[in-house]
Amino acid sequence: MTTTTNNETMQVAKTIVQQIPVMDKMAVGYRKPIALDQNENRIGGLSFSVNNRNRFVRVELQWNDTYKVTYFRVKRTKTSIDHVEIAQATDVYCDCLGTTIYNMTQQTKQFNEEN
Repeated sequence: MTTTTNNETMQVAKTIVQQIPVMDKMAVGYRKPIALDQNENRIGGLSFSVNNRNRFVRVELQWNDTYKVTYFRVKRTKTSIDHVEIAQATDVYCDCLGTTIYNMTQQTKQFNEEN
């Protein structure tokens, strides 16, 4: 595994932002993007909050040149902050990023409204 510089980390995040269609970003309430550093499981990535309070999407560029997309919420207690996974998709190609993110956030939104 090679190490990435801050510029490479930012370039991966910018590329992901460009690969998510504007309409999908608007539909999910995309805001507060954060670049993710390289680790043993990813080259880099992007995390951002969505419409719902304490709901986030993490998009990670995997070493096999596909994305892992995770939709999660942050659960805060007096002593800890936990990430609770709501949905996840692996081996997502760049042309499917927007649709995958939109479907994850909308399906779980409908589920939460019904229950």
